[in-house]
Amino acid sequence: MLLLLLLYHILGPHSVDALPVPSLDHYISSTCFDLRSCRTVWNIVWSCLATIFLCAWVAVHRNMPDPTSRWYTVALVRAGITVWALLAPELILFWAIQQWLVAGEIADINERARKGRRAVEEQRVAEGGAGIAKNASTAKEAKNTWEGEELLRKTDEGIVERASKELVDDDEKWTRTHGFFVIMGGFYLFDGKKPMHPLSRYQVEDLVQRGLLVPPSEREIKDKSKGDSLSKGFVLVQVVWFVIQCIARRIQHLPITELEVVTLAYTTVNVAIYGFWWYKPLSVMCPVPVAGQPLDAPSEHEVKFTFNWGGWGQWQVAMLYFLKIIDGSQDNITILSNKKQVPTFYAGKPNAVQKTLASVVVIAVAMIFGSIHCIAWLSVFPSRTEQLLWRVSSIAILGYPGILVLGLLLETFNLMYRINRTVYMVTRIPLTALFILGIPVYVAARIILLVLAFVTLRSLPSAAYETVQWTSFIPHI
Repeated sequence: MLLLLLLYHILGPHSVDALPVPSLDHYISSTCFDLRSCRTVWNIVWSCLATIFLCAWVAVHRNMPDPTSRWYTVALVRAGITVWALLAPELILFWAIQQWLVAGEIADINERARKGRRAVEEQRVAEGGAGIAKNASTAKEAKNTWEGEELLRKTDEGIVERASKELVDDDEKWTRTHGFFVIMGGFYLFDGKKPMHPLSRYQVEDLVQRGLLVPPSEREIKDKSKGDSLSKGFVLVQVVWFVIQCIARRIQHLPITELEVVTLAYTTVNVAIYGFWWYKPLSVMCPVPVAGQPLDAPSEHEVKFTFNWGGWGQWQVAMLYFLKIIDGSQDNITILSNKKQVPTFYAGKPNAVQKTLASVVVIAVAMIFGSIHCIAWLSVFPSRTEQLLWRVSSIAILGYPGILVLGLLLETFNLMYRINRTVYMVTRIPLTALFILGIPVYVAARIILLVLAFVTLRSLPSAAYETVQWTSFIPHI
């Protein structure tokens, strides 16, 4: 319906005069005469592209690749995720929030298990203290014998080992970084030198509870990461500086180009993504090998999520899998024991509460993202058609999250008040249909906005070339 309306306005007989365009007279008086206070189109493009690249490429923290993957395969996967970040950054944000929540849960569970085992070991040491003292006494009596010296050495080594263990106890703590490392496939089962499959969070928890897995320290995991606090801080500085420039231009009544508006919208989403992934290792290539034999069957947490694809065509499977990626249920049909690497957009099997929290945050950010595009609602466009395309596309990306809001409210009411089954289905089916049909419209709107952002650079108002006069913000006499 939206596309038909758009075509009618563009191709209709009165489309040329249907929409007024703001006059250029408002900007003519601000013509840039001093080259030192001017910027070029290349300056605008470079600033925006640098910010978008940092947001879409550097901010995305992919999961661990297959240990046998070629470098070009890894590069292609990362490029694909970058395309997703450009077309649907909300999906990347949804992925990041779920991983952040699950990583915290994994860290809490494994830290409790580690402390529990530590308490048991300390109790055993205390109970064996009398035996150690007795052995030391025996060694002292027989210190002139070889057996006594050996026993005394072993006793001293045991004391040193326990003291060392107390010193490194902090390095063995499970943190959110460890949780991210588990989700992204950081622990990998090996049969000798042969890589088998990434360990699921439940398999890692089982090994920790049995004392068979001591994780690397947080420092060691960060050492594997290709990004540290300094590099991440540099990205944030670039983003914040761009936002400050846009705010300053608005304060000084200087126009903001459509490309800058699009970039500003991207920074909003990607700063949120970067925040939730701050403790996730970046571009780690090599997992931590865990020795063992191949599992005969997946864990029970994975078995109950198996899915029967029988009778489905290839395109139907692909479409259903794509929809499950969008709604966050991809993890429910993923069995890591059958895979060589953790799938893209895998979040570690979040529960219903975690998915709901992630959905609420994503919807809020998505509506902010769409509303930022409306900043250019009254901007000067080269033609009425381009202005109409911008407005319709802005409404599309702002309105689509509204469908998600209605769906979330429906699920919440159904969970709290147990809505009548017939009423529930009659309401949910149209919402689901709008959600599915809205996907291509949303993607098309995003592409149109990106194209228009560059196309409109061919004809900018003169004031758009003026730079911000920062001295005006400094109090002076």
